[in-house]
Amino acid sequence: MSVFVLLCWIPLKVKPGLGTVANALFVGLFADLWLQILPELAVYWQQLAVFLLGVVVVAIATGLYISSRLGSGPRDGLMQGTANALDKPFWLVRTAYEASALTIGWLMGGQVREGTLIFALTIGYLVQLSLKIFKIPKG
Repeated sequence: MSVFVLLCWIPLKVKPGLGTVANALFVGLFADLWLQILPELAVYWQQLAVFLLGVVVVAIATGLYISSRLGSGPRDGLMQGTANALDKPFWLVRTAYEASALTIGWLMGGQVREGTLIFALTIGYLVQLSLKIFKIPKG
């Protein structure tokens, strides 16, 4: 899937780098690793708190690795290129992509719950904020 998304970068003039390869190879592996390490939470408020913390961590990590300028991950590069091509803020483009993915998943029979909605509606803004903190004003 990452290769297909990278092909979409061509008309957007986004260039891959070491960060692109590292993102494509390691994000899923580390997510799976943490799922093995973290305990399963049975109480709803604990699940929600850990989820919200996770959204913030993803946003900070995304802003940090993009600001290194070693290459964005496949999806983040696509969103950055689209934001630049349309002259729109990163948060708006990211939210549109996430909302589109949510809608397509739901139309295919997937489940949409509060976590899906929270992530889709907040991650773009939080990443934009993180990019500003790490001195990438436009995204």
